[in-house]
Amino acid sequence: MIHNSRALNKTPLYIVTDDKGVYVFNINKINLGNKKMVEKLSPVQTEFENNKMIKKYFFLLGENEASKIINYQKK
Repeated sequence: MIHNSRALNKTPLYIVTDDKGVYVFNINKINLGNKKMVEKLSPVQTEFENNKMIKKYFFLLGENEASKIINYQKK
């Protein structure tokens, strides 16, 4: 993703949501060489009908490395 984005002059973004809000990570601004990579059994695709599981690898990113674009308010 990073290599392709540079070749296309694009910015690679990772967007994630949790119960506190929506976060956008600019991957170009994060030193992934200093990040811990974890292995997790995950669905092969995000389609819910396909429940085949495979090992996938993830970097652990901190909230402080993201721009929070939406704050969810607790009721």
